[in-house]
Amino acid sequence: MEQKIEAYIGENPEDASVLNKEYILKEASMEKVDWKIYYFIDRNTISEQIYSIIFSTIIVVLICVGLTLVVIGVLSRVIGQRILQLRDQAERIANGDLQNPSSHNRHG
Repeated sequence: MEQKIEAYIGENPEDASVLNKEYILKEASMEKVDWKIYYFIDRNTISEQIYSIIFSTIIVVLICVGLTLVVIGVLSRVIGQRILQLRDQAERIANGDLQNPSSHNRHG
């Protein structure tokens, strides 16, 4: 097996990381013991893992976008109601109603 690997790498030095369309070959060296380690990685295994990661990422992104839209909706309603109350009070003052709104609500 090692001879086949070395022959392939010898023939294709620029593409030593690709063994064929089904597997990827990676080489590592251990300098202390002068060994070469070859890793065979199945492309289908990598593809399955990548699809799983992409799917999980998309789900997390959609959940985050949904939560963000809910928070934006709640905040806009709260802020919008306060702005409308301020506008109503400004209109009352513009029409000459100078009573304190809190005392006005207590008496009637």
